[in-house]
Amino acid sequence: MSRYSRKCFFRELAWTIRHPRRDDMFEMAYATKIYARDLVRPFKEPFWFAAKVWAYKDLLWNDRDWDFSYLLAFMERKLRRMADEARDHGYHTSSDRNARRMLIASELCRRIREDDYESAGMAQLTELFGEIQMSARPTDNPRAAELIIQRSGAINEKEKARELGTSRRIWESAERRKKNEIEYLGILFNKYLLGWWE
Repeated sequence: MSRYSRKCFFRELAWTIRHPRRDDMFEMAYATKIYARDLVRPFKEPFWFAAKVWAYKDLLWNDRDWDFSYLLAFMERKLRRMADEARDHGYHTSSDRNARRMLIASELCRRIREDDYESAGMAQLTELFGEIQMSARPTDNPRAAELIIQRSGAINEKEKARELGTSRRIWESAERRKKNEIEYLGILFNKYLLGWWE
């Protein structure tokens, strides 16, 4: 219980006792409400904590400290929960806009975490040049082998060069999209993070 709410409650109570025909009972009612809330709060907090742990149980169970994807998973879930809270309870006039920005940031976290930027391009590459075929060729070292990766449709040198160039463009485009989305997530945090609850 905060000292301030206790002080306000007793100040308003003393004023009400000294002036029984007080017209503005709003102050006393508000102080009583705040005092009662602070009195009950310590008993509610363990239940709130348990509810939050339950909401993050799958993330906590699978959490590891060695990869960025686990951090992004927590950020994604937290941003979605914050957006739901802002949209459902709307504490200020721009709650809907801020909730939409939080959902955008959450979606960016999901896309960066899943790291699936090249799948559409790779499907197109498979359609153009066929499936990947891998084989191993022995080398002079008996404990090592040379891995040969080629596509079934890229038979001659011209087709192989074309496949390599197309593959390189797909990977470069995927890396560019990933980098752009990371930068956009940073811009959202830099510009709006401190104002999402004002």
